[in-house]
Amino acid sequence: MKNFLKIAVLSLVLCVTFTGCVWDDKKEGAIHNPISLTMDKWEKGSISPGKETAGVKYYIIFARRAATHRIYVKMDTVKNLDIYILNSAYEQIGSRNDFDGDTGRVFYAEWEAEPGKVYYIKAEGSYTNTSGSFWIGYTDFPARPETVFTDLTQNKWTNGNIVSPNNGGTGEQWFTFVATEDTQYIYVKFSTCTDLDLYIYDSDFNQIGERIDAGGYNWVAGEIYKDSRTSLEIGKTYYIKADYGTGNFWIGFTDFPAAPEAVISPLTENEWTQGNIKSQSSGGLGEQWFTFVATSDTQYIFVKFSSCTDLDLYIYDSDLNQIGSRFEAGGYGWEAGQIDKASRTLVSGQTYYILANYNTGTFWIAFGPDSVAPAP
Repeated sequence: MKNFLKIAVLSLVLCVTFTGCVWDDKKEGAIHNPISLTMDKWEKGSISPGKETAGVKYYIIFARRAATHRIYVKMDTVKNLDIYILNSAYEQIGSRNDFDGDTGRVFYAEWEAEPGKVYYIKAEGSYTNTSGSFWIGYTDFPARPETVFTDLTQNKWTNGNIVSPNNGGTGEQWFTFVATEDTQYIYVKFSTCTDLDLYIYDSDFNQIGERIDAGGYNWVAGEIYKDSRTSLEIGKTYYIKADYGTGNFWIGFTDFPAAPEAVISPLTENEWTQGNIKSQSSGGLGEQWFTFVATSDTQYIFVKFSSCTDLDLYIYDSDLNQIGSRFEAGGYGWEAGQIDKASRTLVSGQTYYILANYNTGTFWIAFGPDSVAPAP
């Protein structure tokens, strides 16, 4: 009798320690040889019902780090599936996840995992007659398995296209970039999609800042939305998730508050340079940038109006610190040919930038050390 008890106890220990089964647990059923899931990979699964019970399949996951983990299910011939998340003691984490959708639809459940811990996933038919195939996978970052991350190049536009799940897409798109400065500017130029939510993540997929609500009601194709993130680490990889809207758009990032591929026009002392601001709805940027090297400690900025008679100008140093207040050039009652001016105290030999915006049309711009405008 003593030997029998020893064998029974030893069998229980071996079962729990090595095979991952549950000893006589009628509620959850026995877990024999659960299928191991590989992080960021889809696994094809199937279930078939028993005589009086729903079909069940068990999977095992090894958490590599402390993070929010997600279990994803993509429907195939199965349209109804219940997902349970269990810890290493076979205790259920959270409530049952009831997934119900057509072929191709993707659902997920998430939980906070501890590094080095084992977790089990129980996939069970929602009904006793549920049978068929499905796809299952997990990640420890907020993107579904086998997501394609599109690389962004600084100061270049990259085409984006989000397809809704109803049309066979994922309803989201991911991008990645390497920070070149501690402040980066994120731009979206709209096309058929005019309303997006953007999320910025670091290399560990910790969200950086709040959600970016880009576009929305009354935004139209061609218009550009700008946001920024500060305190980034140069050389580190960051991720952008775009979702909510569907359709085509363009996305890019810069280390300078000018849209990707924008032309920054150089100015020559005491010479007029023509400016021409086109509206975003007409394919322009709605702004124009200029740059110059200061030739004295006091510089005058001149604007001679043409079809545009009302402008806002901002002067920045090479670190993009604004110098002085906004220069409101022209306005009501100003006419073509008239000249407005403003002065700034600068550092001779240093590079400066001028942003012109607010209105559209043509004008002329110049700078010099004297208060007298350059000759026509």
